[in-house]
Amino acid sequence: MTLPILCLKFLRSFSALSYSRQLHHIKAMTKSDISSRLIHDLKPMAKPDLAAQYLQKLFEFEEINQDHFRANYLGPPALMTSSVYGGLLFAQALAVAEQTVSDIFLPHATHSFFILNVTADKPVDYHVQRIRDGRSFCTRFVTAHQEDKIVFSIQLSFHIKEETSIEHQIKMPEVPAPESLKNTWDLANEFIDLGKQGKLTLAPFQKVDMKGKLREEPTCLFEIRPTDPEKTFALKEWKPESIYYWVKSRIPLSDSRTQHRHMAAYITDASLVGAANRPHMSHGYIPSMLFSLDHSVWFHDDDFRADEWLLYENYSPMA
Repeated sequence: MTLPILCLKFLRSFSALSYSRQLHHIKAMTKSDISSRLIHDLKPMAKPDLAAQYLQKLFEFEEINQDHFRANYLGPPALMTSSVYGGLLFAQALAVAEQTVSDIFLPHATHSFFILNVTADKPVDYHVQRIRDGRSFCTRFVTAHQEDKIVFSIQLSFHIKEETSIEHQIKMPEVPAPESLKNTWDLANEFIDLGKQGKLTLAPFQKVDMKGKLREEPTCLFEIRPTDPEKTFALKEWKPESIYYWVKSRIPLSDSRTQHRHMAAYITDASLVGAANRPHMSHGYIPSMLFSLDHSVWFHDDDFRADEWLLYENYSPMA
């Protein structure tokens, strides 16, 4: 059976890190023995109310004047740093840019740069420049400002939906179904317990990594289920190769495709660095600092839901 899967493609660079990644979405699984259990698991997690409140605030903007929007809430600081999560800046910039184009235009290509550190205790102002308004394409340029400094910039191209002349996509990777896997929080708890029992030897950085996963759980918008937990937590030695995660919004979303696009944009920054640094961590490397430098996303389709399971493929061709 052939499964239609591809909706987005991402490319991203870190300081001394560079890799491509793809997010695959299963749009339909009719006539499949796994169809009933693969894409409709929407059971709430332990603290869905906190995550729901977090989500609502993140996409509320104060309109200062035309093409000037202010985000007054940027959520809790990112894990173990004072920095705002890069995927949030990316998604918020997409959201304000979409407010300046007609509904017939959909985002299809975005290219951004993270310029300065952004803190969660001060608002971010988004300024939208209307570069071009054409019949089939629109272009916007957004700069994010904090304390009168440009901290992030993104160029976005919008396109009306047209009938395709050619179409193809890569084959769906063969991975375990999400229902057969555990999420990162449950896995971290289990590994920490095994370490306390003396059944698993954990290096100090592995303990810090796992405890960090537990700290982010209350307000995390997405549940993440790795297909290979030992790779994810660098518990076994491995070389650079694709690493896969199933991801899904912890909060049931509306039928608005806009909301699903924003959420998909948000999660693109979540696990990619692991494809570059965790193979090295599995051989003893301990990273001291990780920051995003640039981030690009291509939307090949908008027919997907972020509150259904998405398969996230991470790959690092070079570090």
